[in-house]
Amino acid sequence: MPASEDTDPSSNHHDVELADDRQPVSSDLDDCGDLWNDDLELYKRYTMKHQQQLDKWFETSIIVRALSFSLSFSLVLTKVSHRIRML
Repeated sequence: MPASEDTDPSSNHHDVELADDRQPVSSDLDDCGDLWNDDLELYKRYTMKHQQQLDKWFETSIIVRALSFSLSFSLVLTKVSHRIRML
């Protein structure tokens, strides 16, 4: 029997219809997890590590900004209190 074509020309998936009880042959990688599973696990670990690094960087940058603001605000308060005393 002829292969059934997808209507989407960018699709790489083609099923072949068989006359007997066998399953259709597929060109996609759904049935080939052993080929890409290791790479997928490596990618998942990399992205989790990268996300943790970004979270840590963001948390650190927030702390640094908060400390910088506190120091600046403290200096302003000190200057204001000195001016009030001079009055």
